[in-house]
Amino acid sequence: MSHNVNGTQVYFPYEPYPGQVGIMENVIRSLNTCENALLESPTGSGKTLAILCSALAWQRDQRLNVAPSLSSVTDDGAVGEKRKSSQASRLDSKKRKQEGSSINTSVPKIYYGTRTHSQVSKVVRELEKTVYRPIVCTLGSRKHYCIHNDVSQVPDHLVDIECKKLLESSEYCLYKKHKDNLVHNKDIYPGGSNEIWDIEDLVHLGKKNNSCPFFAARTIATVADIIFCPYQYLINPSIRIKSKVDLKDAIVIIDEAHNIGDVCREVTSFESTLEDLIIVGDELSSLTDTVKVLFACSLEIIYCFIDFIEDFISEGSWMEHKFEHSIKYWSGGFVATMLKNKDISPALFLEAKKDFKKGLKILKDYGQDDFVPKKTRILLDKLFLTVSALLSEDMRRSGDFKIVLEKYIQQKGNERIWVYPFSIWCMNSEVSFINIKEQTHSIILTSGTLHPLKSFEGELNTRFKYSLQADHVINLDRQLWAGCISKIDNQSLQSIYANRDNQDYQDSIGETLVKLCEIIPNGILCFFPSYTFMKKMHDRWSSTGLSKSIHKLKHVIVEPKGSSYQFNTEIERYKVYAKKKRGAILMGVYRGKISEGLDFGDELARGVIIIGIPFPSTYNIKVKLKKEYNEEKSREKSYILNGNDWYNLQAYRAVNQAIGRCIRNKDDYGAVILLDERYSNEKTQQNLSSWISNSIENFNDLDDSLGHLNDFFVDFLNTSISGYY
Repeated sequence: MSHNVNGTQVYFPYEPYPGQVGIMENVIRSLNTCENALLESPTGSGKTLAILCSALAWQRDQRLNVAPSLSSVTDDGAVGEKRKSSQASRLDSKKRKQEGSSINTSVPKIYYGTRTHSQVSKVVRELEKTVYRPIVCTLGSRKHYCIHNDVSQVPDHLVDIECKKLLESSEYCLYKKHKDNLVHNKDIYPGGSNEIWDIEDLVHLGKKNNSCPFFAARTIATVADIIFCPYQYLINPSIRIKSKVDLKDAIVIIDEAHNIGDVCREVTSFESTLEDLIIVGDELSSLTDTVKVLFACSLEIIYCFIDFIEDFISEGSWMEHKFEHSIKYWSGGFVATMLKNKDISPALFLEAKKDFKKGLKILKDYGQDDFVPKKTRILLDKLFLTVSALLSEDMRRSGDFKIVLEKYIQQKGNERIWVYPFSIWCMNSEVSFINIKEQTHSIILTSGTLHPLKSFEGELNTRFKYSLQADHVINLDRQLWAGCISKIDNQSLQSIYANRDNQDYQDSIGETLVKLCEIIPNGILCFFPSYTFMKKMHDRWSSTGLSKSIHKLKHVIVEPKGSSYQFNTEIERYKVYAKKKRGAILMGVYRGKISEGLDFGDELARGVIIIGIPFPSTYNIKVKLKKEYNEEKSREKSYILNGNDWYNLQAYRAVNQAIGRCIRNKDDYGAVILLDERYSNEKTQQNLSSWISNSIENFNDLDDSLGHLNDFFVDFLNTSISGYY
């Protein structure tokens, strides 16, 4: 189905919803004008499909303008590539370009980044629904791609090391040697049987062809039209360099971008301890004199920070943070001056990085690269990246950093010892984002929870000329029940700190859950502000018998804090129980694993229960410093959120993410229950995503709401959704 969108012919697999049309219009506008866009669209509204179709349609038009013989649209609307051999054509073109050919191949690549590899796979599956058949590539790590019988069996964190060891050994790796079998396999290019592929597909083909999918993917990426990857490959400069990701004039699409500010700050932040820094210094000092000279600059930098920490440990002026836990902190400018006084300049950091890589190569050539452990390499790489950012722009960026030194008691065996964590925290997301925005053609940020959109312009100091908050594709009047319950039996439901230990409040929440479990069918997700608070509730309900009452109605699964294996096991248990008649309730925390990335469609989330408002802890040093930083900078630059606005935003964005677990497709339905009196306030509701805020009904008491909630599910179960359209 063809649609003319701002002069670009976009082929869409079905009649698009108004929100999808809006998304495509804004994508085309931004690409036509080399501008950026912010696109918020509720989960399940088809935003991924709309973005892919419009971006690929625009890219196709650009290729037609550059080389008309390369692309075509068939009579039935299918988009294909007129290439005798797509991969050979592109690879030969790349080779000619490297040899100095003047052939114009300036069609922007598309990089599509999202949070996790599993989400990347879902995006690839969406591309399969379209008529577009570009050359695709999915970037992943060795641990995801390795097919070597021995290397693939080692623990994830050792796969890189074992792979490199094998490549350096006399045995080498036959899969790497034969990677071109996969690179030139016609099945994975337009017209082939696996023309749209993800990691699992390439691994399968790699095994079939005895060819390494990891190194094959790296080569395919150089000729791909669209590259899928976790967004760390785009945001983190170290990963970009290692993965050979070139963002020059590229189109960058970042999905699940609601946390982009946090991710950007973490990229240029460094955390270690005095003990670890000393270990690194000792490791480098123990190298032979011939090699040690190449690590001289690195050693000088490490010892500079060790001296800095030890000098300030001996000084008095510690601020008590908690019992046996004290802190000191400074602005980045203080440390920049200290480094300058010790003749440690940005140029020295560049020299240190260059020499460090050279030193590692020499050790590798002599088969002695184990002399510098992987942990040391990672620490130094992160330190170089962070301090280089702090010293950048002639140290003008130093004010965007905070340096924190802590000390606290830690139990080690029978001993109680002092530990000294040392951190360099970036407070400004623009520090790492600027490198992306200055070289790309356009940046498109999208998510189901970008509200308020203006906050991203301030946090990233980036102009987003085009923006959209799309409506939900469902019939909100019939498929969504949203209610705020303020009280139960005159007990106010407010999850404020003063109420956390209030047994009447704890009992009221438990009794409310019992009554909601009686009405809501199948699966329920229940969110708490923290693990500590959730445990307090469980302990109280166990002592009063409320836990047994809930168990009688639903299988109860609690989000574990442990390993991924334990978490995945519990989630699978929940999914099995939720689809049965009795159903299940999954209890977790905001910002936890169940609030992001997982798909709880249909029976898996007929209800989402929101308990409290998850304001970040003011005892968290990083939160305190970030709030202070924003407050100070907002007085200088009006586009930056002040401290309180930034702090509130962290809470409501987490709530919006949790709410977004409900309603995952156009035929889905469910209830969102807000168990906190503060949500009845109109100002508070304005902090929620527009599709939910306009649908909330306020109930003064639990009993007032139950009849309405019951009618919603009874009516829905007795009526076909299609009858409402």
